[in-house]
Amino acid sequence: LDSLNSLEQALTSDSMILRVVDKLNLRNDTTYLPKQLLKYAETEVPMNGVRLLKYIRKRYHAALKRPTRNIHFVAYDTDAKRAQLIANPFVEEFEKFLGEQKKGEAITAKTGLRAQAADAYNRALEAEKELNQFRQDHPGITVEQDHNLVAESLSKAGEELNKASSEVISLRSKVEAVEEIDP
Repeated sequence: LDSLNSLEQALTSDSMILRVVDKLNLRNDTTYLPKQLLKYAETEVPMNGVRLLKYIRKRYHAALKRPTRNIHFVAYDTDAKRAQLIANPFVEEFEKFLGEQKKGEAITAKTGLRAQAADAYNRALEAEKELNQFRQDHPGITVEQDHNLVAESLSKAGEELNKASSEVISLRSKVEAVEEIDP
């Protein structure tokens, strides 16, 4: 439920509203802007996002439809056709946003796993050096050599990297599936 509430809030977040406004080139559209902002639209300078949001934020509303997992989204505008034209890109931009977020998480996870694998590899090399030094210093003591420490560590790191890669592929396929949904 918390994740659905987060999605609901993200759908009408300031950054999402500005993404759609910019995608549709509405920032200086005099038929879209409230009267208070028309004087700014006449300038060559793009409309300040904070100022614009102050007046248009209330035009967009998202609400979780209980007990379903659906989110009801409404775009209010003086022109009904434009309201619908605005609502559709909200869904598209939101799907892109979710995809970008998942991709970022996957990249972070992959980078972290690679760093852990490199660290494990370095520790395994160091342990093997210490083991060889121990053998040289104590030739009378036998140490079982049934396992190659480096190969074992690399195998474990490889498994972790493969797991992360499969998760990235899974997330990409989910994003593609969401993008193919016809709103």
